[in-house]
Amino acid sequence: MTKNIFTYLSILLMLLIAVPGRFAYGLCILLILLVVFLCGSFFKKLIYKFGIQDMQVVLISIFLIAITVILRQILILFCPIIALTMGYAIFLPAISAFLLNSLYERKRVSPVEINNTMRQVLYFSGWMLLTFLVRDIIGFGTVTFPGYQDLAVIYIIKSMPSGVSAGTALASIPGSFFLIGIGIVISSMLRDRSIKNNMVRNAQDEELENVE
Repeated sequence: MTKNIFTYLSILLMLLIAVPGRFAYGLCILLILLVVFLCGSFFKKLIYKFGIQDMQVVLISIFLIAITVILRQILILFCPIIALTMGYAIFLPAISAFLLNSLYERKRVSPVEINNTMRQVLYFSGWMLLTFLVRDIIGFGTVTFPGYQDLAVIYIIKSMPSGVSAGTALASIPGSFFLIGIGIVISSMLRDRSIKNNMVRNAQDEELENVE
């Protein structure tokens, strides 16, 4: 469990530092992460099906980079400003998928394992998207989406104060660390509440069984 937490935190910090703090960029990088993760998982199954697991790490690394290059070219055709702004950060999902799905481990990937990891990735992506959304609204007063050839901008706060403010501070990298800290606290509180509810429910079930 601790290993998973450190893995998610390292990936979270890596993406937040490298990717601009706009919702459009966060949405694109996370969609790329999901596609790369799924493709890498199925490619690992093919490796074991054809019995070439001795070259697993090399083949998967090349495959993830190839998939990312294809996705980058598609993004350049659709919205070149996002692809050019993110630069080499667009290859970070390949590293993230490699770590999240343990593609380097010498073992078969079962459908149950893929489903469990997919739920974790979606949970992780939800927190990431929320962080990018908050940074976009508070820092720039907008919500941005990938548009054809340019960003689609929805203005939430039309008159943003000029200069350095609390909003622009939250949109910066140190501000993202603060948002991550808040997210960790909230997630811990929800997990503790869920554990307590399960303990109370189990205790009630035991009492009912004793009564019967």
